[in-house]
Amino acid sequence: MAIKTVSNQIAEILKDYSDEAKSALAESAKDAAEETVKQLKSTSPGGGKYARSWKVKDESTRTNPSYIVHNVRHYRLTHLLENGHLISNQYGSYGREPAQKHIAPAEQMGISKFEQLVRRGLD
Repeated sequence: MAIKTVSNQIAEILKDYSDEAKSALAESAKDAAEETVKQLKSTSPGGGKYARSWKVKDESTRTNPSYIVHNVRHYRLTHLLENGHLISNQYGSYGREPAQKHIAPAEQMGISKFEQLVRRGLD
């Protein structure tokens, strides 16, 4: 039976903590992304097809958890709704459509939710 030295025991403890931290980080990232999608679906202007097409895309690798929140079908419309745009017809421009901020608040909520979940997972 081999006797474990103190340094081997410390290395084993650190490896276990590292594995727990990685799994907590991956789970927190997924939960925060899903929560962001829920908020976007409920706060999107007009609702309907635009609101229903918010999805989470998993771009994780073995070592790096990564999730992308995006609008699958109406990705061109997101910029116009978030920032406002000119209204035009065949005779030219005749006004502006005001911005309807819904992505920026959801992003901030997702960031704070992610930080909260990571802290909770590491405790």
